Amino acid sequence: MKHPDLVSQTLFCEYARSEADKVTSLIGIFPDHVNLAPLPSSTVSDDAAALPVIPNLSIYSRTRLPLDRDVKGPIRIYFESPSGQLIAEHTFDADFVQAAYDKAVAQGQEYLTFIAQFTVQGLPITEAGNFTTMVDYGGELYFSGRIRLTFKQ
Repeated sequence: MKHPDLVSQTLFCEYARSEADKVTSLIGIFPDHVNLAPLPSSTVSDDAAALPVIPNLSIYSRTRLPLDRDVKGPIRIYFESPSGQLIAEHTFDADFVQAAYDKAVAQGQEYLTFIAQFTVQGLPITEAGNFTTMVDYGGELYFSGRIRLTFKQ
């Protein structure tokens, strides 16, 4: 069976906590669409304290590579705003990816999984729309997850 080059899935939650034995607890998983408090009538930057804020946003991404083809280099997982502003990112460098790949092949595994877990605290929301997690692998972009944030009217 041929596998896709990469499969990635991101969940957005309030807290992602690492437990014993490589278990992760995801607490307060957000739905795909979150309707926030309305924007203040003046969105001037000096009124930043009045902007809606997500106090704690944990981003939990699992990216799976098949082992039936060569490694393409580093894996960069990033989270961006609707306008393309980088909010958070994590990179697995090329040497780390290759070493993990070689070990998984030696163990006879079918695929290799990379987990990126990062938290953004006190995230002010200045724009509505799709906040997206993408994976850049070998110069190709792969969709991983999306949360739509809008403002109540």
